[in-house]
Amino acid sequence: MRLFFLFLLLGFFLKPDPVLAKPVGKASFLASTNAGFDVKGEGATVEGTEIVKKDGKVSGNFTVVLKDLKTGMDLRDSHMRDTLETEKFPKAVFKLTPTPWQGKQAIGGILELHGEQKPFYGSASFSSPTNVVVKGKVKLEDFGIKAPNYKLVRLEDIVEVTIEISGL
Repeated sequence: MRLFFLFLLLGFFLKPDPVLAKPVGKASFLASTNAGFDVKGEGATVEGTEIVKKDGKVSGNFTVVLKDLKTGMDLRDSHMRDTLETEKFPKAVFKLTPTPWQGKQAIGGILELHGEQKPFYGSASFSSPTNVVVKGKVKLEDFGIKAPNYKLVRLEDIVEVTIEISGL
């Protein structure tokens, strides 16, 4: 019985890192073409895991389901899924290093995409302690992805990525 109270007392004073519920969000991208127009994809589901808020900073993993991205044109969606090889690499994961969770912040971490892991840097804008918009640029070639083309139109190698998360 004494042991039970000792554990209860220790549990009260020793607080573990606050691991939060799974935040959710959506991802989108914007890519320029050599033909002077942009291609926008949106609608991919984002899920946060292993999210920890400690000492005024947040860290964790954010997973994007790539096959959920839609560009507004079925044929282009099919080409995008083929280019990203979503059957083989269905998700992209961003592992955020500890970042202050207020205002606008430079962020960094590791992005896993297309079977490759590379450093990723961008910015995060926290509209509240639980909502954030992350923006950054991804160079497709760095991840072994050849910029897609169709007939005479070619996507540029640099793609702007936006992730909106709520429930941090």
